Amino acid sequence: MKNRWKRLPVLLLTMLLPAALAACGRKNSMTDTDGFAGGVGELALAAVSATGRDSERLTQLDTETAAAYVTNVYGIAGENWKDCAIYQSSSAEVYEVGVLELSDDADADAVVEALERYIRGREGDFTGYAPDQAAIAAGALAVAENGYAAVLICEEAEPARLAFLGLLRGETEAESTALISPETEIDAEFSEQSASVGESGSDSFDRLVPAVENDTEAAEQSASVGESSSASSDWPVPAGEKKPETAEQSAAAEENLGTSPENGEPPRDPKTGRILFTDPEKNDMTVYDTAAILEAWRKRDASGLDTYDRAVYDAAEAVLAQVLTDDMSDLEKEQAIYAWVTWNVVYDWSMTDPKVETGRDSFTPYGGLVNRQAVCLGLASTFQLLMNMADFECITVVGAAFESTEDHAWNMVRLDGAWVCVDPTWDIRSSRTTDPEWTHWDPDVWEYFNVSSDYMAATDHQWDYGVVPET
Repeated sequence: MKNRWKRLPVLLLTMLLPAALAACGRKNSMTDTDGFAGGVGELALAAVSATGRDSERLTQLDTETAAAYVTNVYGIAGENWKDCAIYQSSSAEVYEVGVLELSDDADADAVVEALERYIRGREGDFTGYAPDQAAIAAGALAVAENGYAAVLICEEAEPARLAFLGLLRGETEAESTALISPETEIDAEFSEQSASVGESGSDSFDRLVPAVENDTEAAEQSASVGESSSASSDWPVPAGEKKPETAEQSAAAEENLGTSPENGEPPRDPKTGRILFTDPEKNDMTVYDTAAILEAWRKRDASGLDTYDRAVYDAAEAVLAQVLTDDMSDLEKEQAIYAWVTWNVVYDWSMTDPKVETGRDSFTPYGGLVNRQAVCLGLASTFQLLMNMADFECITVVGAAFESTEDHAWNMVRLDGAWVCVDPTWDIRSSRTTDPEWTHWDPDVWEYFNVSSDYMAATDHQWDYGVVPET
């Protein structure tokens, strides 16, 4: 589950940052080094060009948004920087080039450390969900020199670094002296696509069709849908920084740690040897209560449900009628439901974008069954509801990932008397295929279907080991 810093609307946030707003995006006409008389815009464009990307096909954050982003997401206080330029791709891609002009008294090493924490957080945002993007973040760079700093999250991070430094040192010339100021709003494609995502959820049960065919379509469909959860009162803890622990949490951690974070290894649970589970507490991970829906299903009478639950009920009923037959074994039924979930539900990539709030629907079966778009908790609760309605014992495990720093959720199923683990969210990608004739499940491509607890622990899943059943 990725929703690292929740998030007031940008315009409200930036009212708190008047000094930063006045500076961000401003061209620097003074000579900052012996060979460079430009500004952050030229440096950013040089780095973008070195990555082979067209800046006009990227989003350059506007003045207000960029100022809020530097202060509240990069975690760099306003007094430490004077100007900024940030280019990003869609929420489904980790690509980012950001350049800062530092204030005269800024600690460049501290700025680089903050940017490195941000990079680490971005790696966590995509781990499991988009391994290729997480790998790009793992190779990203942060650099500072002569009053400027850059964060370079791209496959071509080293060429971007050399281009940034070359222009800064006067070794190369800027390709353009104009700042790019796109007219479009940030991630406008999300709002344009949200209606179609919601509409597709109720009328396409007649066949198993891919919700998206590739990552580009996934990005285009990553709008927040339905009602948004309530906004926080201010921007959350900057990237990479932990919330203060309570005295009880600190004491428990001191007593139970098998290893110390100072040695470069994550803390280990002393009983299991697995990475110690601590609740990241970054999102509301309350599992949606489906008791009313299941009771209506047992009675085969949905007339008493409210509008929201009735929509979930009707969608789930249609899915089960579509994918299950009486002659199936229990394993085949489980496979059919898993195939439907991993094939038809799109991951809500707004969770990887600190600039927007992810709608609460994406955390519930409504997101998975009606909107066909959900985050990990929504996918897990969708799978659980379908399995429960099909008379399987299935639970949702609310745990963590990325060394217990990111919220995550998955499922366990009791099959033939034994518990097994499944993670439909992290199997979405492996379920994709370009075969137009694909109309059946293919367990061979799933990486997290009916696996053991040890396998889950070895693949960066953490949970309360003493409470959840072991496989």
